[in-house]
Amino acid sequence: MLAVLPASEAIDLARFATLTGTHHVTLASEKDMASIAPLCDPGCLPPVGNLFGLPVYVAASLAADDVIAIDSGTHTESVCMTYADFETMVQPRVMRFSHH
Repeated sequence: MLAVLPASEAIDLARFATLTGTHHVTLASEKDMASIAPLCDPGCLPPVGNLFGLPVYVAASLAADDVIAIDSGTHTESVCMTYADFETMVQPRVMRFSHH
């Protein structure tokens, strides 16, 4: 699974697990991410899980933004787009699983 949230927030792993019906949730290691997206720089997985066969969950606070910036797969570039375009492209499930 891929959880997408604002950089200014933290994920509540227990709440995320409950909302997704998963018993145990952990953060992926760089090795895990490299196996999912080997062409991306370490730690720069774009939040387009549908390209990697992963369901995407978006924090409700991010879904409220008009424009978002996302990783492009490199440490030097990002992509800005409207949230509406992101939603059309990725079709994420929106949930409340993060906090400041």
